[in-house]
Amino acid sequence: MNALQLPLLTVITQQNTQNLLASVQGFAGLNTQIQQGTNTVTNAICASETAALTRSFQAQLAAEKCCCETNLNIERQAEATRALIRDQFAQSQAVLICDLKSQIQTRDFQLSQLSTNVSVGVTKLTRSISLLTSSCLLRKLHRLAAANWSTKRLCTGRFNRR
Repeated sequence: MNALQLPLLTVITQQNTQNLLASVQGFAGLNTQIQQGTNTVTNAICASETAALTRSFQAQLAAEKCCCETNLNIERQAEATRALIRDQFAQSQAVLICDLKSQIQTRDFQLSQLSTNVSVGVTKLTRSISLLTSSCLLRKLHRLAAANWSTKRLCTGRFNRR
């Protein structure tokens, strides 16, 4: 190769190297832009998915909180209802006890009256029996005395009484 060709060849080779380097750098720049674009899209997708997952999680937490609050309210209302039923039952039992005590007092008074009436009746009956017995004995004695008097009078002929 001659001297003229060598610098030309060097210039062409340098030019080719620079072109090649520029194309590689251009490709590298394009590659970087593609990577940056891909990363941006990936980041956007991830951010979108993260936001969607966060919203979903927040909704799930809200639903659970609502459910827990609802269950707690139901439990409180059930406890209040049970307390009300217990109170009403206790009140009805208290009324029943008062009614039964009143009935017992009434029965005791009636038994006392009946006992007094029976006692008075037994006393009157005893007196009546005593009077009847006395009067029956007196009649028997009168009969006997009359019978004796008649017998004596007939037998002795005396009519005086003693």
